[in-house]
Amino acid sequence: ALSGPAIASDGTVYIGCSCMGTVPYGVLYAFNGKKFENPVIVKPKLGKTYIFDHELWSTLNGDTRCLGKITIEVFHPDPVNVSRIEFWVDGVKQCELTHPPYIWTWANRTKISHFRFAHSITIAAVNQTGMTKYAGMRLWRFF
Repeated sequence: ALSGPAIASDGTVYIGCSCMGTVPYGVLYAFNGKKFENPVIVKPKLGKTYIFDHELWSTLNGDTRCLGKITIEVFHPDPVNVSRIEFWVDGVKQCELTHPPYIWTWANRTKISHFRFAHSITIAAVNQTGMTKYAGMRLWRFF
């Protein structure tokens, strides 16, 4: 049996369903009509040069470059609906955070770093239903 809809102050509509079988249980559905947005990489900024995590100057060709460690900072416009933010480097998950601030410092030297300087940074924002949105950038990292 379905319950009548209940509307929360933020506009979310809740509908309950009780299902009777061998084990009684119920399900609560929530619909808010909001679109799940992409994450935004706040730092490092595109086209900037960083030395040991300090922004110094713009690059001439628009590449983002860093020497040493770099802090990757991510913003999501709807953190309430984010269950986790994942930080990926060259297809390998490095960190997973469940609450803001979404900040991870890449300080270690990976095996990949010894042979390549251009890296793919991918940020995955996952909501409670498993929907995933992405942001990414190329980062030239030395050491």
